[in-house]
Amino acid sequence: MNKLLLLLPSLASADLIQDSYKEQFYQLSKANFEIITAFLVIFIIAALVYIFSLANNSARKGAHTAIVQVGDIIKKVHSKITTKDIDLLRILDSYLSILHQKAGNSGNKIYFNFNHNYPRHVKAMQNKLCVLFYTLAEFVIEHTKNSHIFIGARIKKSSNEKSVRYEFYIKSDCPIPQLEKGDIKNTLEKHSKTIKIIHKGKKELKNYVFFEFYKLKTAKLVADILGTKINFSSWQKHNFLSFELEFELSDKPYEVKNRYSHFSGLNTIILEDDICGFYQIASKLKQFKLNIQPKMDLELAKEHLFNPIFSPKFIFINTRVLRNFTAKEINQIKQKQAKYGFLIILISDSVAFDHYNGSFENYVLLKHPINIDTLLAAMNTTPPPRLLK
Repeated sequence: MNKLLLLLPSLASADLIQDSYKEQFYQLSKANFEIITAFLVIFIIAALVYIFSLANNSARKGAHTAIVQVGDIIKKVHSKITTKDIDLLRILDSYLSILHQKAGNSGNKIYFNFNHNYPRHVKAMQNKLCVLFYTLAEFVIEHTKNSHIFIGARIKKSSNEKSVRYEFYIKSDCPIPQLEKGDIKNTLEKHSKTIKIIHKGKKELKNYVFFEFYKLKTAKLVADILGTKINFSSWQKHNFLSFELEFELSDKPYEVKNRYSHFSGLNTIILEDDICGFYQIASKLKQFKLNIQPKMDLELAKEHLFNPIFSPKFIFINTRVLRNFTAKEINQIKQKQAKYGFLIILISDSVAFDHYNGSFENYVLLKHPINIDTLLAAMNTTPPPRLLK
């Protein structure tokens, strides 16, 4: 009996040691399981990324495998068709900030043109119009790099006095060799395939379009719904995509609001080193009858800016150009602004220059593509007060 009692502590110790080993084994197994699980997750993610990159590269190279079924596109664009009264300029403006981001990511600069005096209140299928116009714009952005892209609308001859006909266009100064001249139908036929498949024991023909032409195909289908066609032309290195639509004028009376008569004859300086950017701002300001001094000459513009004789009311400065100004020049601008009370409007034509972290306290920042209403609202911002002499 005494021997048994003596054995009990040693047995208890053995049990504790065994439990300790079990616990260590459990912890080790748990750690190994977590490590293995983490490796599996990483492997699966890496495999998916690799597969996606292969598919994406294949599509971008004009792959032999078409991956988007035309029937799927048709389902998306054939939603309920409704016509309603709209402000044409306002609905076109709703997507401009997104285009600014998309264009900047590929090194493009994008500009928007719409004359302030054009009739704006029309009856239209708003969603379809936006899909058509901006899908085309995105297609051009995705197929060009480091290009100037101009989007907008201009008036064409309409069929009667109660309607207005617009030509919507997307123009770039970088060639898109994949496009066939004329109606884009030829391009889509060249970059699509008809494939035989067996479905429920029956052979069917289904049309597929290459992924890189998915947006062009979508635009084509929406154009068909709206009763128009997309035309493509090119000269030298320029591309021009366009379509025309005629709208019934809305019952809402249209008036050119007299919000800019007080700008007539005021001196304005544009500090811009890109000729396209300069004329984009200058052409809009001419609608407000401002006096733009000087013409496209950055150094001469600086001289006018710092010359005490010239008294501007508006200073437009590209944010990219502004980064090259010296601290002395910045202080000179601030001192002159305090003295004369002019308004500084900074213009960004790329996402890389969207943020200004300088020392100006009174300024407005705009980003291309700029709607003329947005420009007008910025110019009507109350300028900083002038210091009393």
